[in-house]
Amino acid sequence: MKTDDKLVQLVWEHGRVVPELDAAEWRQDDCGAWLQRRHYRDDRSQFGWKILDVAADRTDDPGALRPFHIRNSYDVEHSRPVCHVHADRRDVAPGARVEEPQNIDVAGRGGLGEQATTSAERSGA
Repeated sequence: MKTDDKLVQLVWEHGRVVPELDAAEWRQDDCGAWLQRRHYRDDRSQFGWKILDVAADRTDDPGALRPFHIRNSYDVEHSRPVCHVHADRRDVAPGARVEEPQNIDVAGRGGLGEQATTSAERSGA
């Protein structure tokens, strides 16, 4: 395993584990958006994710790196996530297990489907 692969795996392990799904394949970011391990850096996937540094002091500490959905970010100055996408649980009954992860635009414009929507697509341009 290359160093880069090791770092990606280390960061992946900082994602939120959801008991009903395989933690090696599925995690959630600090916004609750679904991430799929194999979609690292895939900006066309509704489960694409990236690595962000959440430390204010910008050290080289890999412990300060977190996985975030490709459209979410982190406001280091205010120490909080900036959420544009989160898990879509509209069709999941309270207490029910997630069968198929889906994400939704925070503005409530519907599911992201197979491909993340761009701002132009959302505005109808």
